Order: sequence, then C-alpha cells, then structure tokens
Amino acid sequence: MNKIVMNKKVSILTELGEVKFKKDWQDYLQYNFSEKDIPDIVDLIINEQKNIKNANEGDPIVWASLHAWRALGQLESPKAIQPLISQFNQLCGDDWALAEIEIVMGMIGEQAIEPIFLYLKDKRRNEFSRIMASSCLAEIALQNSPLREVVIEKFRQYLVKPDSKSRAL
Repeated sequence: MNKIVMNKKVSILTELGEVKFKKDWQDYLQYNFSEKDIPDIVDLIINEQKNIKNANEGDPIVWASLHAWRALGQLESPKAIQPLISQFNQLCGDDWALAEIEIVMGMIGEQAIEPIFLYLKDKRRNEFSRIMASSCLAEIALQNSPLREVVIEKFRQYLVKPDSKSRAL
C-alpha cells in the first residue's frame, strides 16, 4: 500500500485503529488539532479512501477516515464544511460515513446549513449523496434546537421545486 506523506500530528489518526459506533467518540482535540490542520485532515480522508481498498482487515489505516471526520466535527470549524461536502459523492457509499457525517455536520452547525442546502438542491448531484445532505440538515436541527426552524424552512424551500426524477428525495 502506498502511504501518503502527511504532517506528523495528522498521522496519529492512521494509527488509532478500530472505533466504536456512533456517540462513543474519543476526544480528538487531545492531539492538539486546530483549524490549520483541517487541510491535512481532509487530505487524509480523500487519500485514505483510495488506500483502504488495499489494506488488510486488521490494519488501523482502515479506520483513519472515521477518526479524521470525527476530529473535524470536534473542531466545529466552518473551514471543514466545503471539503466534507465535496466528498459526499464518494462517502455516500460508506455505511460509516452515512451514519456519522451527519453528526459531524450537526456539530459544525449553523454555518453548514446553506452550503448543504445548495448541495441538496443541485439536481446534477448523485441522489444518494443528496440524501446524505438532507440527513445532515436534519441532524443540524436535532443537535441545535434554535436552528430547527431555519432547517425546516430550507426543507420547505426544497419542496417548492423538488427533484421530480428522484426516487427518494
């Protein structure tokens, strides 16, 4: 397997190994991640999706993407929004991503609403990735009760011109 070169701090995420499902997230901020690490963490997600196919089952690298997006969620940085959204098409086929990217976006909160809504409305996007976007919006409302009406309004706007060719949206 070709290992990518990354900053030493971010490489920690490739060594952490198996994770627990859903809410049992470790504290990734203990590794002193900051906004300046976001590009490297996103690169890890992008590149490790490719490398996972060549990894052995017990290889900790298999779990690197999960650790990476969980770290991004804990950073709660708007700088992570667009890079994560740009991966929806690839991540929508990953069961873990389907269950957790929405939690990450919920942690980021209000600033993620409009970019995710624009993605949802874009009928050129893969239907499953747009389902991921709608789940992200719903999770933002669940995690941030003051934002519920804002998210509901976005769904109302979508329903004015829904994708009539979509089977699920």
